[in-house]
Amino acid sequence: MYNAESSFIDSLNKLIDERIDDPSFSIESICQNLGISRSQLYRILKEETNLSTTRYLRKRRLLKVKALLLDTDLRISEICDLTGFTSPQNLSTYFTEEFGIPPTEFRKIHQSDDTLPEIPVAAGMAPVAVIPALEPMPDIPVTNPVMPAKLRQRRLFIGGGVGFVFLTLLLLWIGLFFRPSDPVSLPGPALNTVAVLPFVNLGTDATNPACEGIMDELYASVTLMKHLKVIARSSSDQYRETKKSMWQIGDELQVAHLLKGSVLKTGDKLQVKLEIIGTRDDIREWEHVYQGDYHSFFALTDQMVRDVKAQLNGLTGSAVRDSAAVATGRGGRNQARTRNLAAYNLFLQGRQLLIGRSKDNLLRSLGYFDRAAALDSTFADAYAYKATAYMLLWVLNYAGAETTYEPAERAALTAIRLDAANSTAYGALGSLYHNSYQWKAADNAFRIGLQHSPNDAQLTYWYSLLLRSVGRLPEAVRLSQRAIELDPLYPVMLTGHVLNCVYVGDREKARAALRSGKDIFGNAFIYYLGEGYYYLDGAEYMKAIGSFNTLLRLNPAYRNYESAVYYCKARLGKQAEALAWLRQLPRGLPRADYDRAVVFAGLNQQDSCLYYLKKAADAGFYHRDMKVIGLFKPYRAHPAFKAILRQYQLY
Repeated sequence: MYNAESSFIDSLNKLIDERIDDPSFSIESICQNLGISRSQLYRILKEETNLSTTRYLRKRRLLKVKALLLDTDLRISEICDLTGFTSPQNLSTYFTEEFGIPPTEFRKIHQSDDTLPEIPVAAGMAPVAVIPALEPMPDIPVTNPVMPAKLRQRRLFIGGGVGFVFLTLLLLWIGLFFRPSDPVSLPGPALNTVAVLPFVNLGTDATNPACEGIMDELYASVTLMKHLKVIARSSSDQYRETKKSMWQIGDELQVAHLLKGSVLKTGDKLQVKLEIIGTRDDIREWEHVYQGDYHSFFALTDQMVRDVKAQLNGLTGSAVRDSAAVATGRGGRNQARTRNLAAYNLFLQGRQLLIGRSKDNLLRSLGYFDRAAALDSTFADAYAYKATAYMLLWVLNYAGAETTYEPAERAALTAIRLDAANSTAYGALGSLYHNSYQWKAADNAFRIGLQHSPNDAQLTYWYSLLLRSVGRLPEAVRLSQRAIELDPLYPVMLTGHVLNCVYVGDREKARAALRSGKDIFGNAFIYYLGEGYYYLDGAEYMKAIGSFNTLLRLNPAYRNYESAVYYCKARLGKQAEALAWLRQLPRGLPRADYDRAVVFAGLNQQDSCLYYLKKAADAGFYHRDMKVIGLFKPYRAHPAFKAILRQYQLY
């Protein structure tokens, strides 16, 4: 055992307190400052406090949070900055897990009473006595807060100071002798959560396709493990070249495991190093180095897939196992991909262009997908991504349905014929049908796709949009929440969820989502679309206009919300401005007629509003949210409004 343990703990506490406001302060920093290895530090803390290194550091931060809540009037966001938490949401989550009460409620209790009452107990947690604000962390073992069920059911009432002390000692004794060992009960991310971090290319730019291809195959295969929750690449890719520690990334993405790798291609030789890191304690759980010839790329990748899946199955401790075909790397993914390296490299280049989603990149990506399919006519993913590119050209208003719909549908169906489990093809098909008002066909496509790929955040989100369109709002909210969990750093998901919550009438949930995303997405234009409609729904029209103006400043090219601005101005009595904007709208465009209907709704001119909604619908334009959006709420019972819904098979 490390000599002078109590002195060491004192030094450790002092070091943590000095750096407590630094979110980048990591286990490595502690080891360097105290001249101790990670394993030694872990062993000492386990013996002295029964906490892992990460949990001990977090507890120290939480004690500082508690002191600031008691002694200051600082806002939660300010306390977050002073205690090194990455977001107020994480601070609140960990505080509640540790002490059984949210920080705002804790402060209310102590502001309303100068005494120190017992903190209310969350279900399934042992009561935790209030610790005075400046009391240092005790050097005694800290108990696991989960108690046996028969003890949780007891109701103790002990009055006076002596009773309080007796209760605290009793709970400590119970915790020491009845501490459960099930790791799932520990605070933090669930064990069945994982993110695949961007792989590091140790070679030249020529190695990029191999690096991206290996990472993509591992990610796609892991997402097929239905008992896992896998973070979408659009979120995990944001940690490319990051300086953040593994536990910080795990904290932000709320995952228990991180898969990382590096790739080196030298001539025809390929070397790949894979690691799985446990974020709870920032400890390497598994690593392996693979070496082989580049021409054996696919065989090498198959072996990596098998090994990674086996390791994750063991680490997550799940009794659920995938089918033999999936677990061994055969089936699903191999049907979707090619064994032709040249075709595979072309596909990777096309997919990289598609991610950018600009008109030029989407058009260029089609050429790469066509060339890949020409080299291997059975390459299902090439057809699936070709369908996605055509679909996006239409949905993003870069091209009309007359030039995109038919080739998109044909490519998606070809991909499905080659690979009946290709979720990318089902996603493209579902969005294509959704955008063309084929509600049932879209529903079928999305559901089949999610059966094959339940961890697909984009597919989950697209399905939530369809459910919103047809009025199944509670289901839409559930799915958009799931999409955020799978892709927490993608602002589009958050905005879609906010709108779902607004339309279903759950303003509290919408407000909570906006608060949680403000620090992360404050510079993303799409965030202010959700915020604007939230304020509009609450008749806070000046605030709504402010949000829409911020959106305009961040992205002057995006104008689909502009009629909502003049709806708000009309509601504020600025009729002249609203009418002037109406006069400048072009004639003969169905979308412009819909915008006219929005502004006339703001002017309370029912007949004009319904006239232009009908005119737009007759010309083929129906806003996909029209059935649920609050702009037309006063007219939902009107026969003319119902007739439009009936016209589009929604009533």
